[in-house]
Amino acid sequence: MLKAIMIMSVITVICFGSLEARMNFYSFLPKYSIFQEKVHNDTLMIDEWLAKADKLLSSNLPDSALIYLHKAYPLTVKYKLTIKEVRTIALLSTYCQHTGMLEKGSSLIDMAFRKSENIRNPELQVRLHNLAAINSKQTGGYTKSAWHYFQALNIIEQHGVQNPYHSIQTYINTGTLWRRIGETAQALKMFHEAELQIKNNMDNPACRKLLPYVLIGIGQTYVFSKPDTAIHYFQKAYSLAGSNRQPYVEQFATYSINNTYLEQGKYDLVLDYLKLAETNPYFKTDISRIHIHYLSGQLYQKLNQPGKAVQYLLTALRLSEKTKSKEMISGIYQYLNKAYVDLNQYKLAHHYQEMFLNYIEKTSNYESRGSVNLLLKKQMTAKETENEEMKLKLMLKQKEIREKNAWIIVITVISLLLLALFIQHYRNARNKQKLLNEREQNLFQQQEIEKLKAIAEGEERERMRIAYELHDGVMVRFATVKMKLNTLPNNNSQLFHTESYKGILEHFDQATAELRRTAHNLMPDILLNEGITQAIYYFCKTIQETTGLHLVFRQYGNLPRFRQEFEVSIYRMVQELIQNIIKHASAEKAIVQINHRSELLSVTVEDNGCGFIVGSTPNKGWGLKGLSSRVRIFNGNLDIQSNPGMGTTVYFEFDTRSLTV
Repeated sequence: MLKAIMIMSVITVICFGSLEARMNFYSFLPKYSIFQEKVHNDTLMIDEWLAKADKLLSSNLPDSALIYLHKAYPLTVKYKLTIKEVRTIALLSTYCQHTGMLEKGSSLIDMAFRKSENIRNPELQVRLHNLAAINSKQTGGYTKSAWHYFQALNIIEQHGVQNPYHSIQTYINTGTLWRRIGETAQALKMFHEAELQIKNNMDNPACRKLLPYVLIGIGQTYVFSKPDTAIHYFQKAYSLAGSNRQPYVEQFATYSINNTYLEQGKYDLVLDYLKLAETNPYFKTDISRIHIHYLSGQLYQKLNQPGKAVQYLLTALRLSEKTKSKEMISGIYQYLNKAYVDLNQYKLAHHYQEMFLNYIEKTSNYESRGSVNLLLKKQMTAKETENEEMKLKLMLKQKEIREKNAWIIVITVISLLLLALFIQHYRNARNKQKLLNEREQNLFQQQEIEKLKAIAEGEERERMRIAYELHDGVMVRFATVKMKLNTLPNNNSQLFHTESYKGILEHFDQATAELRRTAHNLMPDILLNEGITQAIYYFCKTIQETTGLHLVFRQYGNLPRFRQEFEVSIYRMVQELIQNIIKHASAEKAIVQINHRSELLSVTVEDNGCGFIVGSTPNKGWGLKGLSSRVRIFNGNLDIQSNPGMGTTVYFEFDTRSLTV
């Protein structure tokens, strides 16, 4: 509209203006042309500065990037280039994230959102939501971070983005958030989606450079469960980053490798790496230094040098408080607690234990679960809702047709039955009764199996709940009580040498060990992570060490991973049989054998105990009755052979074709 008014004004001056007016207008034209040329040149310069700043920030050189941003921002304001102004503000907030000024970065993001309210630019909105999410995540605000990722993904799905770089970056960042809150499956799903989009856009250099980030994300997801796999992904990321000339990503991959080495106990390799990292220019920002000092603190604590560990951990804590970064804070509290316990400074140890418990209570339950709930809502977009409504209408229509057809079929069948009754009354009546009996029997069996499944699943959920409460609740409180007991001699030095005090500590340690074993038996992590073979082997080894029963475990054939509920049931059956041997059989030796061949899994548990007459004690407890129920759930076969004084052999087998993962 404004341009049209200017054109009309020009035509009016040329056609109807006075000679003086026309002369003034002609003299103005060269000046206006020069101004337009300057605006054009400055705009090109702004684009060049922003591109350089973006590249420098990606290389973790924020101070160099800031020089270009300070040049660009005044010109974007001067010429009212709103989109470029918002881009500049977004890059300034990224600078703040690199340098630890998270509060300043948050205020800049809010300013960018306000200035972009009337701009319809999906890519810019996606980028702002990503920045806001990263900023919130670094300060521990997982719920707010999840909300911003939810918004970014909705924009991508509803409007799309021309540059796939932004959608790939969103999937990577969302996967990182899933990993932080412990949702491994969802994290891997996001990372693999990002990897697929990168492979579809390998002709885009910017997209190619995101692949190392994806590989690092996948590796970090596997650090605790599959450390060797994690290192494989980190090394692959390191190689790609070197080919792409991404020195910061190379250093990030190297840091991740050494963090995994720390978990594996390869301390010499980590120590060599930290010496080099101290002089590396890519680890000079506050955020990077938090990671390096935290890793150093962990290393020296594991090397039994708590004094050095405290120095590095306190530096990491000070930098975290300075930058308001919450990413490492809980781990720092935990390691400070351990270090001060080793230094016999129990008051400080207790202080950091309380800090850790308070932080967990304030953040873990609310923020992480809130994030999960918000991200789950992301699954239902407007388009999906519309599809679901269409499916519902189609289902209702199909149901109506089926009901009509059913009535037609019923009437036809009744007519045929009535006609058949006159011909073969006796035969039809007998067959009908037989069919009804079979259906009732099948229905009863199915209901019984479903009931048994529900009981078994309920028991496992309750075991898992109790195990987690014992481990995360009672064990933590036990640790606190133990620290307080250790501080009592500080007030009464003679107390340390009394037999009663030593006896209390000994009984307390025994109770703690027993509680830890109980929690492990309720839901062993090794069963979920490594499968049934390792879990039963570890269980047999523990029973032999704690009870004196000579217990042998043997495996024949390679066992694949089965469905989780099937593996848990097998483990529980073996566990119940071994417990029965200990309680009732008075056996000296026992053997557990697992055999998997031709998709048939068989388990044999045999002992040389007192034995019993099979079928003579049908109501004795839940041992054999519960075993039979679990076998029926998975359509297996059970055989029990025993005689008094001859020991007992229990054999059960399953067809695993439908039970393999």
